[in-house]
Parts: sequence; structure tokens; C-alpha cells
Amino acid sequence: MRRCAAALAASLPLLAHGALVAGEHLDRAVRSDPHGAEHFGAQLVLTPDETHFLKVWRVSNTPLRLPATATVRRGSSVTAMLVFQGCARDASGRCDVVADLALQAPDGGRIPGGSTSLWSAESVPGRLHLGNGSMQVSFDPHDRIGRYKVIATVRDRVSGQSLVLSSGLQVLE
Repeated sequence: MRRCAAALAASLPLLAHGALVAGEHLDRAVRSDPHGAEHFGAQLVLTPDETHFLKVWRVSNTPLRLPATATVRRGSSVTAMLVFQGCARDASGRCDVVADLALQAPDGGRIPGGSTSLWSAESVPGRLHLGNGSMQVSFDPHDRIGRYKVIATVRDRVSGQSLVLSSGLQVLE
């Protein structure tokens, strides 16, 4: 588990961002009220293949099915990706969205995964955005099997809104 904690702390790579309308499960997150203000929303997606996830995100111009998982085998890893929409814009039209990430072990203990900037640029209203930050969670062959939970606290620093997201992850033999 020590190596897992080190992997969490060291693996918050910045990704190329995108802005595509996603498929059924993500499309429901895109809503606007009649006054033109968007609702701040986010989804945490665990993917077994970050490269494939990014490829699907970048090349699709139709509703897409992102590669996601809720299980991982010891000796493997998953990447936590964050998709969001509806961030508030400051006077210059830029959003400022950040996330704090953590992994909760089967015994309830939390391993901090660090903080990352998800978006600090203009956003396209009514569109989903793939956050610039992610977290890779790796499990050694000797790590404990059982039910883990990836937790993300996503904050819109312009509006002050925050969301706590979690996704269960079953670590298998």
C-alpha cells in the first residue's frame, strides 16, 4: 500500500483538455435553467485504459461511450478522470475549477491523492469538459483485496460551489 500511496501522490498528470458532448450517462449532467445559468455538475469516471479514454474523448463528435470500470486486479491500475460542466466564469470569462483526490481503503483509512487544477480557461456553455487533471491508482501484487473508494472534491473557485464525488473500486486477486 505504500507504493500505492506514492503512486497516488506522484500521478496527477495534466491531460490535454476537451469539450465534447458525451453519451447517455454524461448527457444527463448537461442542463441549463431558463435564465441561461448552467448548473455546476461533475462525474468521476474510473478507466482501465487512460490512452483509449482520451482517444475516444478527442475523436468523437457524437455521443460517446467512455471506457470505465469498477474493478481492478492487484498489479494493475486505473485512472480517475473528471468530467464537468456549468462552471462560473469570472469577469474575464474564465473558469477556475479544482479537485482534491483521495483513495479510501477497505479499512476506512484515507490516502491523499493530491490537488489538481481541472480547468482554468474559458468554457463553452452547455458543453461537458474533460478536466485537465487525473489520478492514477496503482495496486501492488501484495496490496489488500477488497472494496476501495476513489473520492474527489470538485470546487468551482469562482462561484464557491463544491461537489463531493465517489466511485467504488473492487480490487481483485
